[in-house]
Order: sequence, then structure tokens, then C-alpha cells
Amino acid sequence: MIYHLLTPEDWRACGDRTSYRPASLAKEGFIHCSTRDQLLDTAMRYFDHRPELLVLVIEPGRVVPNILYEGSAERGQAFPHIYGALNRDAILAVYPLTRAEHGGFQLPDAIGVRSPVDDEP
Repeated sequence: MIYHLLTPEDWRACGDRTSYRPASLAKEGFIHCSTRDQLLDTAMRYFDHRPELLVLVIEPGRVVPNILYEGSAERGQAFPHIYGALNRDAILAVYPLTRAEHGGFQLPDAIGVRSPVDDEP
């Protein structure tokens, strides 16, 4: 599985369209995603100022556009990027990413248990 973070407002704006097209797709040409192990760090790095977040659980085998794992020189890791609009049937679930007592985000229980197919490119 791969994961995409977004605000509740961005998800509502998607409405009932058959594909999801965040602003990053028009601006950068791809949709930013994370592996399970990268998810909380990504949330804190880019969304720490947000009180609420959602996480899309995406099945890579169902994604129509190309997914490339590309490195970040700053982070020394490869992140999954979806090069095109995300077809909604590849989204298996949408979960809230809530704040933990210590102030950081915590994974939903359904994502917290690692699956053997998580993070496979």
C-alpha cells in the first residue's frame, strides 16, 4: 500500500469525480505519496500546522498512472509519486489522521498494523 495525505477540505472538493487531482498534480506533475514508514514523518514535516488530516490508502496495483519511487536528496529516501490523476477505484479507504497525546499524529488502527504488502514498489 501507499498513502496520500490531504486536508478534509481537499477531499470534499474532490466530490464524486472519478479521479482525484490535487493541486500538486498541476503544479509539479505528480501526486505526492508516502510509504507506511514515511507517513507520520511526512505528516509532521508538511502538515504539523493542520489540526486535521486525512490519509488515503491506495492499492498500487489498481493505480492507472505510473507510480515512480523517487529519491529526495534532502531526506535520503525514495517516495512514491503518482504521475497522473488518481483513479478513485484505487483508493481502498480514507481515514482521519488524529493527534496523539504528545501532539504528533498517530496512525489509525487499521494502518498501524503493518501488512506484508506495505511499501512494496
